[in-house]
Amino acid sequence: MHFDFRALPSRQALAALDEACVVVLMIETLQGLQNVEEIAAVKGIDVIHLGTNDLLVNMGKPGEFDHPDIVAAQLRVIKAAKANGIFAGCGGNRDVERQVRAIREGVQFLTTQTDIAFLTAAASDWTTALRERLRDNPA
Repeated sequence: MHFDFRALPSRQALAALDEACVVVLMIETLQGLQNVEEIAAVKGIDVIHLGTNDLLVNMGKPGEFDHPDIVAAQLRVIKAAKANGIFAGCGGNRDVERQVRAIREGVQFLTTQTDIAFLTAAASDWTTALRERLRDNPA
């Protein structure tokens, strides 16, 4: 935040910065999940966010995105967020249908992909289409 390229008194600048910031805490370990209710109750937090992929690795269940334990973990995060009047988040879960389910269950903050993943997917779609057209209509 640059305040129109002018200096502000510290009290005013800090208040504006505080208002403009979003504080997101991620739950990515079993220890974090065990304490999610206490973590979500900390004043000043805006989002309690489940790092699905990292938590699965920590659970010893990498890639098991539909495992009942991770589904229950997401529901627990949602419940903790609601109980404290903050937003529930979901990240590290890159399947559209699972993301839709999470949103319908109460997730309001979603991190879905990285910029590299989006660019790679678009480039792959583009080159696949080129190859298919060249194969179907050779010169």
